[in-house]
Amino acid sequence: MRELRAVITAPTMRPDGCLLITPGYDEATGLLLRAGKWPPIPDKPTRICAGMIDRDAIKQRWDAIGCKLDERGRRLFAAAEVQAAGHGGLAIVSEITGIARSTINRGEDDLDEGPLPDGQVRRKGGGPKPLSARDPTVVADLRQLVEPATLGDPMRPLIWVSKSLGKLADELERMGHAISANTVAKLLAVELGFSRQSNRKADEGSKHPDRDAQFQHINAKVVAAQAAGQPVISVDTKKKGTPPVKAALRSWG
Repeated sequence: MRELRAVITAPTMRPDGCLLITPGYDEATGLLLRAGKWPPIPDKPTRICAGMIDRDAIKQRWDAIGCKLDERGRRLFAAAEVQAAGHGGLAIVSEITGIARSTINRGEDDLDEGPLPDGQVRRKGGGPKPLSARDPTVVADLRQLVEPATLGDPMRPLIWVSKSLGKLADELERMGHAISANTVAKLLAVELGFSRQSNRKADEGSKHPDRDAQFQHINAKVVAAQAAGQPVISVDTKKKGTPPVKAALRSWG
Protein backbone atom coordinates (compact mmCIF):
# COMPACT_ATOMS: atom_id res chain seq x y z
CA MET A 1 0.00 0.00 0.00
CA ARG A 2 1.33 3.43 -0.91
CA GLU A 3 1.98 5.92 1.91
CA LEU A 4 -0.14 9.06 1.88
CA ARG A 5 1.72 11.74 3.78
CA ALA A 6 -0.65 14.64 3.13
CA VAL A 7 -3.33 16.05 0.90
CA ILE A 8 -2.53 19.43 -0.60
CA THR A 9 -4.66 21.87 -2.54
CA ALA A 10 -1.95 23.97 -4.18
CA PRO A 11 1.22 23.19 -6.14
CA THR A 12 4.43 22.84 -4.19
CA MET A 13 8.09 22.18 -4.82
CA ARG A 14 9.64 18.77 -4.33
CA PRO A 15 12.89 18.42 -2.35
CA ASP A 16 14.71 17.82 -5.64
CA GLY A 17 13.63 21.26 -6.89
CA CYS A 18 10.98 20.04 -9.32
CA LEU A 19 7.50 21.52 -9.17
CA LEU A 20 4.60 19.33 -8.12
CA ILE A 21 1.76 20.68 -10.22
CA THR A 22 -0.03 17.61 -11.66
CA PRO A 23 -3.17 16.70 -9.68
CA GLY A 24 -3.13 13.26 -8.13
CA TYR A 25 -0.79 11.17 -6.02
CA ASP A 26 2.95 11.88 -6.26
CA GLU A 27 5.14 8.83 -5.67
CA ALA A 28 8.29 10.86 -4.87
CA THR A 29 6.77 12.81 -2.00
CA GLY A 30 3.73 10.80 -0.92
CA LEU A 31 1.56 13.89 -1.44
CA LEU A 32 -1.87 13.97 -3.04
CA LEU A 33 -2.57 17.15 -4.99
CA ARG A 34 -6.24 17.94 -5.46
CA ALA A 35 -7.28 19.58 -8.68
CA GLY A 36 -8.17 23.23 -8.39
CA LYS A 37 -7.60 26.74 -9.66
CA TRP A 38 -4.47 28.62 -8.65
CA PRO A 39 -2.54 31.68 -9.87
CA PRO A 40 -0.18 31.32 -12.84
CA ILE A 41 3.04 29.54 -11.96
CA PRO A 42 6.37 30.54 -13.59
CA ASP A 43 8.10 28.01 -15.81
CA LYS A 44 11.17 28.04 -13.54
CA PRO A 45 9.93 28.73 -10.02
CA THR A 46 12.43 29.29 -7.23
CA ARG A 47 12.44 28.39 -3.57
CA ILE A 48 11.38 31.99 -2.96
CA CYS A 49 8.16 31.39 -4.91
CA ALA A 50 7.44 28.30 -2.83
CA GLY A 51 8.10 30.15 0.41
CA MET A 52 10.84 27.69 1.37
CA ILE A 53 13.39 30.37 2.38
CA ASP A 54 12.78 31.74 5.85
CA ARG A 55 13.51 35.46 5.54
CA ASP A 56 12.75 36.17 9.19
CA ALA A 57 15.21 33.54 10.43
CA ILE A 58 18.00 34.85 8.19
CA LYS A 59 17.36 38.43 9.34
CA GLN A 60 17.32 37.34 12.98
CA ARG A 61 20.69 35.59 12.63
CA TRP A 62 22.13 38.59 10.77
CA ASP A 63 20.98 41.09 13.42
CA ALA A 64 22.21 38.89 16.26
CA ILE A 65 25.59 37.80 14.85
CA GLY A 66 26.38 38.63 11.24
CA CYS A 67 26.31 42.43 11.41
CA LYS A 68 28.75 42.39 14.36
CA LEU A 69 31.51 40.55 12.46
CA ASP A 70 34.45 42.08 10.61
CA GLU A 71 34.52 42.44 6.82
CA ARG A 72 35.61 38.86 6.14
CA GLY A 73 33.25 37.45 8.78
CA ARG A 74 30.24 39.23 7.25
CA ARG A 75 31.21 37.96 3.82
CA LEU A 76 31.51 34.36 5.05
CA PHE A 77 28.29 34.62 7.05
CA ALA A 78 26.32 35.76 4.01
CA ALA A 79 27.89 33.08 1.80
CA ALA A 80 26.98 30.34 4.31
CA GLU A 81 23.39 31.61 4.48
CA VAL A 82 23.13 31.51 0.68
CA GLN A 83 24.39 27.95 0.55
CA ALA A 84 21.94 26.90 3.26
CA ALA A 85 19.02 28.64 1.54
CA GLY A 86 19.73 27.07 -1.84
CA HIS A 87 18.50 28.34 -5.17
CA GLY A 88 17.11 31.86 -4.88
CA GLY A 89 18.88 32.56 -1.61
CA LEU A 90 21.45 34.96 -3.06
CA ALA A 91 18.90 37.70 -3.76
CA ILE A 92 17.28 37.40 -0.33
CA VAL A 93 20.53 37.31 1.66
CA SER A 94 21.91 40.27 -0.30
CA GLU A 95 18.71 42.24 0.40
CA ILE A 96 18.74 41.44 4.14
CA THR A 97 22.45 42.03 4.74
CA GLY A 98 23.06 44.86 2.26
CA ILE A 99 26.10 42.96 0.95
CA ALA A 100 26.57 43.03 -2.81
CA ARG A 101 25.93 39.75 -4.63
CA SER A 102 29.43 39.82 -6.12
CA THR A 103 30.89 40.10 -2.60
CA ILE A 104 28.81 37.15 -1.42
CA ASN A 105 30.03 35.13 -4.40
CA ARG A 106 33.62 35.86 -3.32
CA GLY A 107 32.64 34.79 0.17
CA GLU A 108 31.57 31.41 -1.19
CA ASP A 109 35.06 31.02 -2.64
CA ASP A 110 36.49 31.98 0.78
CA LEU A 111 34.50 29.19 2.44
CA ASP A 112 36.63 26.65 0.57
CA GLU A 113 39.92 28.26 1.68
CA GLY A 114 41.81 28.00 4.92
CA PRO A 115 41.86 30.76 7.57
CA LEU A 116 43.86 33.91 6.90
CA PRO A 117 46.70 35.07 9.17
CA ASP A 118 45.64 36.85 12.36
CA GLY A 119 44.44 40.39 11.71
CA GLN A 120 44.04 39.87 7.95
CA VAL A 121 40.50 40.10 6.55
CA ARG A 122 41.26 40.07 2.82
CA ARG A 123 43.16 37.70 0.62
CA LYS A 124 46.59 38.81 -0.56
CA GLY A 125 46.16 41.52 -3.16
CA GLY A 126 42.74 42.56 -1.88
CA GLY A 127 41.70 46.07 -1.00
CA PRO A 128 42.07 49.34 -2.89
CA LYS A 129 45.24 50.18 -4.77
CA PRO A 130 47.58 52.80 -3.29
CA LEU A 131 46.79 56.40 -4.13
CA SER A 132 50.03 56.68 -6.11
CA ALA A 133 48.74 53.91 -8.40
CA ARG A 134 45.23 55.35 -8.70
CA ASP A 135 46.47 58.93 -9.15
CA PRO A 136 49.72 58.73 -11.14
CA THR A 137 50.53 62.47 -10.93
CA VAL A 138 50.04 62.99 -7.19
CA VAL A 139 53.63 62.08 -6.22
CA ALA A 140 55.14 64.39 -8.85
CA ASP A 141 52.86 67.24 -7.76
CA LEU A 142 53.73 66.65 -4.10
CA ARG A 143 57.44 66.67 -4.92
CA GLN A 144 56.95 69.99 -6.77
CA LEU A 145 55.29 71.48 -3.69
CA VAL A 146 57.87 70.10 -1.27
CA GLU A 147 61.08 71.08 -3.05
CA PRO A 148 60.87 74.83 -2.39
CA ALA A 149 59.55 74.24 1.15
CA THR A 150 62.39 72.20 2.63
CA LEU A 151 65.36 73.32 4.63
CA GLY A 152 68.40 72.56 6.72
CA ASP A 153 71.15 70.32 5.21
CA PRO A 154 74.61 71.93 4.65
CA MET A 155 75.28 69.45 1.81
CA ARG A 156 71.95 69.87 0.01
CA PRO A 157 69.72 72.90 -0.32
CA LEU A 158 66.56 71.05 0.66
CA ILE A 159 65.83 68.08 2.93
CA TRP A 160 62.82 68.52 5.21
CA VAL A 161 59.45 70.15 4.82
CA SER A 162 58.59 73.49 6.35
CA LYS A 163 54.97 73.35 5.19
CA SER A 164 52.44 71.52 7.34
CA LEU A 165 50.78 68.32 6.15
CA GLY A 166 47.42 70.07 6.14
CA LYS A 167 48.72 72.89 3.96
CA LEU A 168 50.24 70.42 1.49
CA ALA A 169 46.95 68.50 1.38
CA ASP A 170 45.01 71.72 0.70
CA GLU A 171 47.35 72.68 -2.15
CA LEU A 172 47.11 69.19 -3.68
CA GLU A 173 43.31 69.37 -3.51
CA ARG A 174 43.42 72.67 -5.39
CA MET A 175 45.46 70.84 -8.04
CA GLY A 176 42.66 68.28 -8.41
CA HIS A 177 43.82 65.49 -6.06
CA ALA A 178 41.48 63.97 -3.47
CA ILE A 179 43.87 63.56 -0.53
CA SER A 180 44.07 63.99 3.24
CA ALA A 181 46.88 65.13 5.51
CA ASN A 182 47.44 61.55 6.69
CA THR A 183 47.86 60.37 3.09
CA VAL A 184 50.33 63.19 2.45
CA ALA A 185 52.37 61.89 5.39
CA LYS A 186 52.38 58.38 3.91
CA LEU A 187 53.46 59.64 0.49
CA LEU A 188 56.26 61.71 2.02
CA ALA A 189 57.56 58.64 3.84
CA VAL A 190 57.00 55.91 1.25
CA GLU A 191 57.38 57.68 -2.08
CA LEU A 192 59.76 60.57 -1.29
CA GLY A 193 61.85 59.10 1.52
CA PHE A 194 61.04 61.62 4.25
CA SER A 195 60.80 60.54 7.86
CA ARG A 196 59.20 62.12 10.90
CA GLN A 197 61.75 63.76 13.20
CA SER A 198 61.77 65.74 16.41
CA ASN A 199 62.61 69.40 16.32
CA ARG A 200 66.40 69.79 16.43
CA LYS A 201 68.48 72.31 18.42
CA ALA A 202 68.13 75.02 15.83
CA ASP A 203 66.09 78.17 15.63
CA GLU A 204 64.66 78.10 12.11
CA GLY A 205 62.60 81.25 12.63
CA SER A 206 59.31 79.34 12.49
CA LYS A 207 57.38 82.39 13.71
CA HIS A 208 58.45 84.65 10.88
CA PRO A 209 55.36 85.54 8.79
CA ASP A 210 57.32 85.33 5.52
CA ARG A 211 59.16 82.13 6.38
CA ASP A 212 57.74 80.13 3.45
CA ALA A 213 58.44 82.94 0.99
CA GLN A 214 62.02 83.17 2.30
CA PHE A 215 62.72 79.54 1.57
CA GLN A 216 61.12 79.77 -1.87
CA HIS A 217 63.38 82.74 -2.66
CA ILE A 218 66.49 80.95 -1.38
CA ASN A 219 65.59 77.82 -3.31
CA ALA A 220 65.12 79.75 -6.54
CA LYS A 221 68.54 81.34 -6.13
CA VAL A 222 70.17 77.97 -5.43
CA VAL A 223 68.55 76.31 -8.44
CA ALA A 224 69.52 79.19 -10.73
CA ALA A 225 73.16 79.09 -9.53
CA GLN A 226 73.37 75.33 -9.97
CA ALA A 227 71.86 75.56 -13.46
CA ALA A 228 74.55 78.12 -14.37
CA GLY A 229 77.29 75.82 -13.08
CA GLN A 230 78.15 78.11 -10.19
CA PRO A 231 79.03 76.72 -6.74
CA VAL A 232 76.55 77.01 -3.93
CA ILE A 233 77.77 77.39 -0.36
CA SER A 234 75.52 76.68 2.58
CA VAL A 235 76.51 78.39 5.83
CA ASP A 236 74.96 77.27 9.09
CA THR A 237 75.23 80.10 11.64
CA LYS A 238 73.98 80.51 15.17
CA LYS A 239 73.98 83.54 17.39
CA LYS A 240 76.50 83.09 20.21
CA GLY A 241 74.86 82.70 23.56
CA THR A 242 71.46 81.75 22.17
CA PRO A 243 70.11 78.81 24.20
CA PRO A 244 69.20 75.67 22.25
CA VAL A 245 65.62 75.49 21.12
CA LYS A 246 63.80 72.31 22.03
CA ALA A 247 60.08 72.05 21.42
CA ALA A 248 57.61 69.24 20.96
CA LEU A 249 57.27 70.03 17.28
CA ARG A 250 57.59 67.49 14.52
CA SER A 251 58.94 67.85 11.00
CA TRP A 252 59.27 65.56 8.03
CA GLY A 253 62.87 65.08 6.91
